[in-house]
Amino acid sequence: IYKWLSAPDSSWNRNEALDKRQADTCSWFLDGEHFRDWIETPGFLWIKGKGKGLNTINQICVKYFYSGLRTDASLGTAYFFFDGRDSQKELQVHDKCIRSLIFQFWEQCGGGIPTALVDLHSRCGRRQQPSIRELQDALQHILQQFPHPHILIDALDECTEHEKTLKWIDEITSEMRNAGALRLHLMVTSRPLHKI
Repeated sequence: IYKWLSAPDSSWNRNEALDKRQADTCSWFLDGEHFRDWIETPGFLWIKGKGKGLNTINQICVKYFYSGLRTDASLGTAYFFFDGRDSQKELQVHDKCIRSLIFQFWEQCGGGIPTALVDLHSRCGRRQQPSIRELQDALQHILQQFPHPHILIDALDECTEHEKTLKWIDEITSEMRNAGALRLHLMVTSRPLHKI
């Protein structure tokens, strides 16, 4: 199923940015009201700005979750960094973002492969890939296994399929508002482009 899912790994982008940062970079953000509110209350946090600072903010937030500062593993955390460089085509599309998020949450389920993913694989078989809708539905089912899952998406402006990703963000944030069915914390960074 892992090979069939073919989820890309964007962790090297995270590591590259973390290697370049100075000590206490973005501590003002981690200590700030917006981030603290987002940590404690499910919801959507969209950070728009220019330059490498956005990437650094997202990297620092990922490090916050993975460095032991946030120790409750039942929360579930996943991230994806869109990368607009020509050599990184796999990290520019919505489908790969969803696949990466599924894989990262799968690793945190603790009890093997999530049922939603097993069912999807059974329906599609080894030779057929699922539709983006099927992947999104599987992700949503997997997210329901966590009391407060956190998703961090960096550089949405570098995604070549803005419309698909924005539609998914709209759908999943609408789901969050409906009767508390999904307790998701979603953070997105992007440059303030008109199309986004």
